[in-house]
Amino acid sequence: MIRHVLFDLDDTLCDFAGARRRGLTAAFAPLEPTAAEAALRLWGEVEPGLYRYFSRRVLSRDGYRRLRFAAVLSAVRGTHAGAVPEPYDLDNAAGAMNHAFMTEVNDRVKPVPGAVQCLRALAEQGVGCHVLTNGPLDGQQRKLTVTGLRDLVDRVYVSEELGVAKPDPEVFRRALADLGVPADQVLMVGDSLKYDVAPARAAGLPALWYAPEHPAGEGGVVRDLTEVPDAAALL
Repeated sequence: MIRHVLFDLDDTLCDFAGARRRGLTAAFAPLEPTAAEAALRLWGEVEPGLYRYFSRRVLSRDGYRRLRFAAVLSAVRGTHAGAVPEPYDLDNAAGAMNHAFMTEVNDRVKPVPGAVQCLRALAEQGVGCHVLTNGPLDGQQRKLTVTGLRDLVDRVYVSEELGVAKPDPEVFRRALADLGVPADQVLMVGDSLKYDVAPARAAGLPALWYAPEHPAGEGGVVRDLTEVPDAAALL
């Protein structure tokens, strides 16, 4: 019997992908169009590595946030002469871009369709709802607040605070220890096979893959979060 459900946050309970697209568009808006396109490509190359350094505590939270834009901006300025408005100051420019980005991803992010209904239905069934997410603590908490989801979940586990991140199964073991229940009574729901489903199962938890674009009918997959309460009741 499932007594608790752990939800991933980004692109499971909230539309992070959409907010990120808007945030990067806003961040690179001061650049000329060709430079902005180059910046978007570079972001995809640079940001994941810097995030790994942050998750391993090699970079501070503020250092990670500044450097992800400073690195991209430096590269763009070197290849697109005149693309960056003058007078130019790397720290100020990177800070302004980061502010524009975070305004979208943290302050204007929206819940995924069905998220609120899902959480309310589980609560009516007496199932505890919690969040287990990677990312900076302040940003993840802000997303939960502005989306209104914080009032619908009980405990929030964030990798920065835990000191370990998905896909390490230890993340799930720490959540289990805090909840004080056996692994088979806690369901994980997330959009990533690599970061959510596989490591949860490795830690002994049942897991559902939230995959809106996946063909219907496959076991262990939900295409809409409103399917989760019924799926959990069958486990």
